[in-house]
Amino acid sequence: MNDAAEQPRALPEELLPLLSVAAARIDRDGNLLEANAGFLRLIPAERVQTGAANVSSCFIQPSFQSLTLKADIANPVHEGLITIGDYRGKTTTLKGRVLPTSEGLCLIAEYDVEQLERIQAASLAEVNTLSELDRRLAASYRNIREQSLTDPLTGIANRRRLEEHLAREVERARRHGRPLCVAMGDIDFFKMVNDRYGHQTGDAVLVRVADVMKRELRSADLVARYGGEEFAFILPETSLADASTLFERIRKAIEATRFENENLHVTISFGVAAWHVDASPTDTLESADKALYRAKQGGRNRVEIEALAA
Repeated sequence: MNDAAEQPRALPEELLPLLSVAAARIDRDGNLLEANAGFLRLIPAERVQTGAANVSSCFIQPSFQSLTLKADIANPVHEGLITIGDYRGKTTTLKGRVLPTSEGLCLIAEYDVEQLERIQAASLAEVNTLSELDRRLAASYRNIREQSLTDPLTGIANRRRLEEHLAREVERARRHGRPLCVAMGDIDFFKMVNDRYGHQTGDAVLVRVADVMKRELRSADLVARYGGEEFAFILPETSLADASTLFERIRKAIEATRFENENLHVTISFGVAAWHVDASPTDTLESADKALYRAKQGGRNRVEIEALAA
């Protein structure tokens, strides 16, 4: 058994959520040539700790013998459920593929069947080393994560990304004593847009408004679709006065925006809040939301500010 199997390779940090992916290369005698952490945790620990490299008996269903018999005549050798473990202990059933290699067999399996489909395991059939597998999994995971943090309509951040980002920015502002502002924005009378022009036009309005806001923000700022026609913003290193000026500019830009339907125009209201050292991320968002409520009550198409009490 080589060093990779005796000493489980540490996966890159970004791959830790993918530990449920089990991958291994095994020769025709059942000796483990290489394995990732996802596979090593399936087999009895003593198989690794004592250097007993043979894992053939760890294949419960299908058996290792049946897999090797097919290695010369089938590609993949097996596709579907695979039970791995030990007759004396715990077994685990996964879904995946066993592929033939020049040395023997290559296993790629996954506990989460839906995730296996998302990372497109079929495309991994040509992987020759587990390092290459890790690279491909990392690329797939980054893509999956990016999709999970992005609003599919507007292409901006979604609420989950906003909350993760805000927690980091609050911690950074607290640690370094730097200013931080957040804001909430809501398109005025958006329901009337949907009712009068239809939801397709409403979606186009959301996309266009998001584009206008992105254009006005710095690269360090974040805008997210908070829900429906509501948006949220994080502005690091920004004073309340500067944030107020920025959102007044954005408000005017959206008011001046023209759409394909010449009769359609929209406005937006904003509430802006300055973070205070004793405030949590939730406190700061709630403060911005209070300011937004005042903007709505005050006639809409306006910017209201609210500083958290010191």
